[in-house]
Amino acid sequence: MTKSKSPFRDVFLTTIVIGVVMHLVHEASHMLGAMTFGVGGSMGTNTVNYDADMSETARLWASIAGPGSMILIAIAARAMQWRWTAIILYVVFIQRSMAGIVTWLAGPNDEARIGQMLGLGEWPVFALTIGLSGLLFAAQYGQERLGWRFLLAGFLGMSVALPLVVFADPILPRINF
Repeated sequence: MTKSKSPFRDVFLTTIVIGVVMHLVHEASHMLGAMTFGVGGSMGTNTVNYDADMSETARLWASIAGPGSMILIAIAARAMQWRWTAIILYVVFIQRSMAGIVTWLAGPNDEARIGQMLGLGEWPVFALTIGLSGLLFAAQYGQERLGWRFLLAGFLGMSVALPLVVFADPILPRINF
């Protein structure tokens, strides 16, 4: 991470931007996963709706595509040490953790659906994605010696980014595919 006169502000604002972009990439990955099986639909900022019934294989791969793309981006960021690697890893960790909370509170989300389709139950795939993204972030956090200010700025940034994509979903136009 680069040093600036206001690193807290930079982390806060960058977390918002990366949080929104990563969420859109996540949803677009679901959309592209469905498209590879010839299924159309529409994508919002927080949901993908499919036009047709999908085969179990198509549904599995469309479900895997969202969290799978996030984990692949996290692994690439850690390996390549991009400028905002720590923020990317934090965003992926928080995003997958929030998906687990959504499953616990409201019903199966991506990893839970994947686990159910594979006969593993709701939580093992979450354990893998949250655990892996958490380990990648923890390693980066320690390597960069980021401290509590980074965590606070990141938390506040995600506290803006997540509501933005959730509340924008029913308001903004959808992308048809």
